[in-house]
Amino acid sequence: MRAILEIRKSIVKAMEAGQDIAELEAELKDARLAEQTDKEVKELAEIASARLQTKERADKVVLRADSQREAIKALLQARNEVVTPLRKVLNKANELPKLEDDCFAEFHDGIQAGATIRGLDGQLPDDFTVPMLELGNGTNLSYDAAKQALWYLRAAHGLLVSLHLLEQKPIAQKAPDPYD
Repeated sequence: MRAILEIRKSIVKAMEAGQDIAELEAELKDARLAEQTDKEVKELAEIASARLQTKERADKVVLRADSQREAIKALLQARNEVVTPLRKVLNKANELPKLEDDCFAEFHDGIQAGATIRGLDGQLPDDFTVPMLELGNGTNLSYDAAKQALWYLRAAHGLLVSLHLLEQKPIAQKAPDPYD
């Protein structure tokens, strides 16, 4: 098919020559229709491409959400394996503060122990020692360490038990579509 400009030139020459231009008119209409159709098809192809890109982005978001959902389920399953024995441990750990108090019932610290045994020199065995509860870092003033640990165990249990899967619907705007 000839270009529109070429057909127009042919029409002008035919008019100048006094020739019939009906056939050229039809050719011009067909050329304009073909040009307009090509332009419209290109616009429609852009719309379809934009829709496909939006669909691909949406599919990726769905995959990301599914991946996160599976990660949450895996965490909750592992949490359940930890929480069940932790409940039993907590029941046993509830005894620790009382047992810890018993550890300081006689001697609270080195100074108090020294004051208690003052004047008993020579009466105590040579290998006599006073047992003291000490933390692993060498801190011998470890009062309430078991109570603090029990608090942390309870807090850890509470945090783990409170975790759950929430399906939240995000607020999203609909993608613009000229044909909706």
